[in-house]
Amino acid sequence: MRISTNSTFLQGSYGVSIQQSLMSQLNVQLSTLKRVNTPSDDPVAAARILDVSQSDARNSQFITNTKTADSALEFSSTALSQMAELVTQAKELAVQAGNGSTSDQNLQQMQTVFQKKLEEMVAIANTTDANGKYLFAGTNADTPAYSMVGNTIEYRGNDGQKSLAISDTRQIAISEPGSTIFGNGNNVANPADDDSFFGIMVRFNNLLTAGKNATFGGPPPRTYDQELTAVMAGMDQGLQSVVTAEASVGSRQLEAQNAGNLGEDLSLVYAKTRSNLEDLDVPKAASDLAMAQMALQASQLSFSKVQGMSLFNYI
Repeated sequence: MRISTNSTFLQGSYGVSIQQSLMSQLNVQLSTLKRVNTPSDDPVAAARILDVSQSDARNSQFITNTKTADSALEFSSTALSQMAELVTQAKELAVQAGNGSTSDQNLQQMQTVFQKKLEEMVAIANTTDANGKYLFAGTNADTPAYSMVGNTIEYRGNDGQKSLAISDTRQIAISEPGSTIFGNGNNVANPADDDSFFGIMVRFNNLLTAGKNATFGGPPPRTYDQELTAVMAGMDQGLQSVVTAEASVGSRQLEAQNAGNLGEDLSLVYAKTRSNLEDLDVPKAASDLAMAQMALQASQLSFSKVQGMSLFNYI
């Protein structure tokens, strides 16, 4: 069979090109320490690496969200704990106010003390998170949740809750609308009968100011003792509302922490999977490179001899 000079040249050139391409690929792999640098290196592995990387990126966002949620809920938990303590102190003052030996002068002194506690309660209801957002204002977090002008306390937030995704299937609320815990503030139409959280606190403040001979609300109007009884019952309900909210916050905070821990574990799994798919076996690659260099030299030598061959060599 006759083989043309052109065919011989192409075969030799192709052999050299193949070895050069292999060496180039091995050099890239050794410089990056990765077996798969382009989809053509291993199409199946490259597709799997892309899938794992996307899942890992999504998981990383969930981990970030769990940390954000944990921080926000920690602020809420601390604020609610402080609020519960203030309500407990208010209840102690109410018990003292019910003592038969307590005079109106004593009540005035107690009112001075309670006024400061009431202002502290409003300040706690206006607690902000690490980003300066009001925790209890619902989704209207750029505005203080409550305003206090004189003896009037009003809610300025809304009933919404901010939430974050902590997994593909779970979102958790990271804020508490103050309206569900502390109420909407004073019943402006008839504040003397307001039984919301802050409404009760304002009524107690008014009771301490007015003294034992005053009447309250109605009709029919309530006596001092009747009003104090209603206020104490309202304080019990208010404390229960705060404690219930604190328990809910604590439960969600624990869930966020657990989800974060699970996400960290999953991140390690993704890293291991990606490593198995793309990391280079360096000793093997170095050996392959050495062999490729020898093969290239042999191909180049063979090609150069073929190029120099001529019929005149045999005449």
